[in-house]
Amino acid sequence: LTLRSAAAVGVRVRALSYLSKSKAAAARFPGTIQAIFHAIFSSDDNTKLQQAGCDLAASVALNAPAPLLLAAGGHLVSGMLRVTRGEAMAALKRDAPEAVLMRSSAYATLATLCKRCPEHVRSDTRLPADLFDAIEREQIAARSSLQEALAALANVHAASQEHAAASREPMLAALRSLAEGLSGAELAAMGLPSGQLGEAAAAALVTRWLFMAPRGSRAY
Repeated sequence: LTLRSAAAVGVRVRALSYLSKSKAAAARFPGTIQAIFHAIFSSDDNTKLQQAGCDLAASVALNAPAPLLLAAGGHLVSGMLRVTRGEAMAALKRDAPEAVLMRSSAYATLATLCKRCPEHVRSDTRLPADLFDAIEREQIAARSSLQEALAALANVHAASQEHAAASREPMLAALRSLAEGLSGAELAAMGLPSGQLGEAAAAALVTRWLFMAPRGSRAY
């Protein structure tokens, strides 16, 4: 029995680059999903290979046929969340440019998955809290992609009355947790009451926090 070893990292990076440009590759499941996870989470710990895996994930999220994405989209969601949590880049500091770029790519892919397979993101009750928790610590270079993912996630939940009650509480809990870090003066400046946030105030907070706050004032 002959054991086969993986190709050199540079060869795999080029191969993933070609796959990312191929719509046919986006439809080859489960092989393409396996290639993504191997590139991002293998023991090679090579940032170029990991970024190539993130790029392929973005291509699959955008181009995979809907039935295949419906079947396997949950794996992509979980993989991209692992990237945003830094599990793929344990050797890098959170503010390292390579780490920021990978997280930005993962947020963008999550936004695409929200639009193309909302069933998978809607059922993940941790996702709203995870993304809102990332707002305060995320680097500026990845923040626009994070905001895009949050906006797409909000649309997923707003579009489904059936899941509205179940999805509202985790999101409000995350917002209330964030609000605890704001001073009374900051809340007043945003036109919000101090103390516990009601649903209307939480909705107002999300709007101001994401879309109206000055870019250089806080990490929101």
